[in-house]
Amino acid sequence: MHPAAGRPAAGQLWTAAGLVWQPWRMDPADFDSLPAKRPLSGRDQSLLDRLEVEPPLPPMLAALARTLRIQQLKGEQEGYL
Repeated sequence: MHPAAGRPAAGQLWTAAGLVWQPWRMDPADFDSLPAKRPLSGRDQSLLDRLEVEPPLPPMLAALARTLRIQQLKGEQEGYL
């Protein structure tokens, strides 16, 4: 389930349909290269907590979640545009 909305996340829908998927530019190295980052909010921390107890994240997203927690920062993929 998507932690913010209580509905399946996109990756879960693809997996349920038997499709292979991979997130775009969402690994720790990509995060580190973002030009701007902001501190994690309490809501961000709660979402990360929920992601850790739901079905396991794919390895790339689990690594990103660990990086966000360690650095206590977040970024947006729009930073690449």
